Amino acid sequence: MTREEAIRLLKSYLDEEIHTRGCIDAHRMAIKALEQEPCEDAISRKSLKQKLQEHHDFFVNAYGGFSNLSRNDKSRVDEISNCIAMVVNEPPVLPQQKIGYWIRWYERRETEQYRENIPHCNCSKCGKEYDSHSSQFIKFCSNCGAQMVEP
Repeated sequence: MTREEAIRLLKSYLDEEIHTRGCIDAHRMAIKALEQEPCEDAISRKSLKQKLQEHHDFFVNAYGGFSNLSRNDKSRVDEISNCIAMVVNEPPVLPQQKIGYWIRWYERRETEQYRENIPHCNCSKCGKEYDSHSSQFIKFCSNCGAQMVEP
């Protein structure tokens, strides 16, 4: 299943009316996580390997086989083979996980009868406000998908 297919499927689940609030939030978090842009320097290993293999095969087939290549061309083909092996053996690049933290603040309210400090809490990544009491139990922002850690 592609990323786009997963997003479409999760969005179709949101259209159904038999969800609890937690289920809807979980679906929204999953959609936000999937919609994050891939890591900028990540490339398709499969695509790169395929292009190198095509270049290798073109060289070999142009001369009717490896044995018909000149010494120089054989060394070039060997280098392409080494590049293919390096691409296959490189570790994968994983997208960066969004990491955020809770920004806790207090709103001071004063009336004639009393003073109070009302606690508030916002996601450091997107600014969405949450109830300060429930934020201590929430591990991910349901708005942007950031994982919450202690600052």
